[in-house]
Amino acid sequence: MVFQGFQKLDLVNYPSHVAATVFTGGCNLRCPYCHNPELAKGTLDEHHSEEEILEYLERRKSMLEGLVISGGEPTLHDLVPFIEKVRALGLAVKLDTNGLRPQVLESLLERGLVDYVAVDIKASPAGYTLLGSFTADEVSQNLTRSLDALRAWGTAWEVRTTYTEKLIPDSEIEALAKLGGKVPVWYIQAFNPAITLDPEWSALSSPTKEKLEEVARKMKDLGVNVEIR
Repeated sequence: MVFQGFQKLDLVNYPSHVAATVFTGGCNLRCPYCHNPELAKGTLDEHHSEEEILEYLERRKSMLEGLVISGGEPTLHDLVPFIEKVRALGLAVKLDTNGLRPQVLESLLERGLVDYVAVDIKASPAGYTLLGSFTADEVSQNLTRSLDALRAWGTAWEVRTTYTEKLIPDSEIEALAKLGGKVPVWYIQAFNPAITLDPEWSALSSPTKEKLEEVARKMKDLGVNVEIR
C-alpha cells in the first residue's frame, strides 16, 4: 500500500492510546465541507510506502500503543495484509470509516483485525444527496448494516458527526439520530470553514457553542448518548 499522509505521533485520535496515524487517498464521498480535499480526491502530493510505515512502527513500537488508519476512506483499499503486519508488531489498530462499505468492515471485524472503530455519519439519509452518488436508501442500508455489525462486535467504537446547519437542519435531527440508533457514544464537532472542498462552503460560519449544545440536547432527548468534541 501507499499512503498519502503519515502522522508519526497522535495523542488525540485513538482514545487512551499513544498512536501514529496513516491516511489513505481517495474517498467514495465528496463532502463539500471536507477539510482535506486533495486527500479525498487522492491527489495529495505526499506518498509514504508501506515499508516506510512499518519500519517506523518497528523502531517505535516500545513507545507506541496503536495505529490509526484514516482517510479519505480506508475501506476502498485492501487493508488486510498491511493490518496483519501492524498487529504482528503488537500494536492495536483503530479504523476511521464512513461506514458505507459494510462488507469490508464486517470482514475486518470477523478476522479480529481492528480494535477500535470510528464511524463518520455525515447527515440524515436525505442529506447524503449533497455528498456524492449514494441514494438515501443506499446510505440507510449500508450504515445500518455497518452499525449492526459493530453492535454485535462490542463497545470499542464511536460515531461522530461534523455539524453544520446547512447540511443538518433542525428538521433532520430526528432522522439523523434514528440513522445512528443506539451507539456507545456519538461525538458532535463543529464544521470549520477554513478549508473546504467546495469553495462556497468556506463562506459559511462555524456553528456556535450554543447551537452545538442545542443539537446535543435534542439528540439526547431522542435517547442518544451525545458528547460535544
